Amino acid sequence: MTQYIRGIDGLRAFAVLTVIVFHLDASWLPGGFSGVDVFFVISGYVVTLSLLSRAPTNLSEFLWEFYKRRFVRIYPALLFLLITTSIIVTFFLPKFFVSRDIDLTAIFAFFGLSNFFLAFNGSSYFSPSTDFNPFVHTWSLGVEEQFYLIFPLVLFSYLMRRSKRLILLLFSASFLYSIYISNSNASMSYYLLPSRFWELSAGCILSIIHFENKKSSPIKKNVLNSFLVGGILVSLGALFSDKSHFPFPWALLSVSGTLILINAIVLREKGLGHYIFSSVPLVHIGKLSYSMYLWHWPVFVFYRWSVGLDSLVEILTALALTYLLSLFSYEIIEKRVSKVPFIKAMKAKRTVLVSCLLICIMASITFKGLSLQPTLSVSNTADKSIWSPYTRQESISSHTQDLKSESKPTIFVIGDSHAGAYGKLLKDFSDKTKYKVVLSSEGGCGVTNLKEPILSNGGPCAEKMKWWLSELEDLIQPHDIVFFATLKSYRFVNQNAMTPVDLQSSLDQQYTSEKIKLREQALDKSLVVLEQISRLTKNIVLDSAKPVFNYVAFRCADWYTANNPICSYGGKISRPFFEEYRKSTMNILFKIKENFPHIVIWDPIDDLCNAESCDVYKDGKPLFFDADHLSGYGNEVLKSSFSSMIFQNFNTSEYAENSMVGN
Repeated sequence: MTQYIRGIDGLRAFAVLTVIVFHLDASWLPGGFSGVDVFFVISGYVVTLSLLSRAPTNLSEFLWEFYKRRFVRIYPALLFLLITTSIIVTFFLPKFFVSRDIDLTAIFAFFGLSNFFLAFNGSSYFSPSTDFNPFVHTWSLGVEEQFYLIFPLVLFSYLMRRSKRLILLLFSASFLYSIYISNSNASMSYYLLPSRFWELSAGCILSIIHFENKKSSPIKKNVLNSFLVGGILVSLGALFSDKSHFPFPWALLSVSGTLILINAIVLREKGLGHYIFSSVPLVHIGKLSYSMYLWHWPVFVFYRWSVGLDSLVEILTALALTYLLSLFSYEIIEKRVSKVPFIKAMKAKRTVLVSCLLICIMASITFKGLSLQPTLSVSNTADKSIWSPYTRQESISSHTQDLKSESKPTIFVIGDSHAGAYGKLLKDFSDKTKYKVVLSSEGGCGVTNLKEPILSNGGPCAEKMKWWLSELEDLIQPHDIVFFATLKSYRFVNQNAMTPVDLQSSLDQQYTSEKIKLREQALDKSLVVLEQISRLTKNIVLDSAKPVFNYVAFRCADWYTANNPICSYGGKISRPFFEEYRKSTMNILFKIKENFPHIVIWDPIDDLCNAESCDVYKDGKPLFFDADHLSGYGNEVLKSSFSSMIFQNFNTSEYAENSMVGN
């Protein structure tokens, strides 16, 4: 038995090391995420074996005892991780696009539901934003916890009837569903239990087979070959799995390989395979594997937020910190909690209920702490009046008959997230004039972005724009203004970028045949929309291509983030270079002006740049909160320019009242 347990620990070590190496962004291990599937199979096997060794007296006792063991095994280390990590998030992490999902992922993780939040929040496990969410790895624990709610009932049925029919039926149903959903919804297939149940239940079925045949002589031939075959399959899964088709078919490699390896370990034949998986280093890591899985990801995320995770020194120190935290978690929390006398003596039902109450209390305290982040944070970005451009704005969807009866003009602002980044400017303008401002923005849906035709192929932006335009046709009046606001400059880096890029290469890429063709298509789509709007009103504004940077401001704003690789280029770009850089899209903008002379082009570049350079900071305050979105202070700087543009180009002086011209 000892050799068997040591071998399973060695297999756990293999799984966690595979996941860790993958999460270090090792390009040579593109399928390393499949290490989680190894954990699933092992968990199904070990948990089932532990239940099979306990003869149940009745269902209630069977369930409560099982849930007590699971709570005591899983939650102490998990709560320690969630609370500690939430404290670090509250005090040190900025709270913008990249970090917007962190708080809710943490709270859902307390209840084993972070996989649901991630699946239905549109957050792919492989999207760049997950690299900055220290709780995203808890999705796999959610899958296991949900499995544990169901499986004891299934196993109790087996113990009572000695029939594997139910578990085989559920395994088959999950496997068939996995085939279907893996090709139709990547997030649901990756994150949710229905498409993963077959992986955990595969380990359960193997455990039952071993349990039923424990008195018979196992097949002892070719044990070394079994280790080799299993090792090869698991290794192939780690090396070649395709994340776009997962769990089916690529999880088959790691699942089948793990089953073969467990089978070989349990045969208890001495040989090279047992020597490897029972070796002291692997067994030691295997015992730490749960805590190591919990801690490696937050450590890596905090490194990415702060100093970076690129150099050998950074990688080695991150691994060392992961090991030390895992050792503390295992020795002080995992091993000791289950041995506390009053916990051991407490009845199973009471233990479960007290655990649930404690989890709710800890989650509530954590939620409150995270909500106080603007007050408690030591980050410079906590000053939202300077950093955040966003404010509550009314959208088209909140208006029906009220706009039809308005006598004063309305400015309809339509675009992507950069339209939303004019939020404070627009609200201030509306407050100080008789204009009503209606803002409708959707990330990535900049209809006049001039770079690519986002309205093509009936995508979500096409549907969104179609709806906006239909609403405008019903609401707009001739004296109203439509302001199309979008990102019209090609980005150097986005909020999730790890390192700066080569500026000249970015400029050269604009003139590839593919990019030129996309700009032509973007022009055609924009002309169609502008023609439609021009039939409703001649008062149309387009903003120009504003500065973009090779630097993400909010990720470089503090002393503990200033040396991050993404900050190395600095928050400045040559004005002459940027004028050349934006020429490709500005030429498209001028073509639009030729087709529609009544369109006003608002170009605030002189307010954002001087003759020599465009800087992220002005007078020590940020004009941009990331690499291209305006900050709250940037909105303040552009208020006068925007006001002047409106009142100088449209015959609406009677609506000026306390206009901001000159303010």
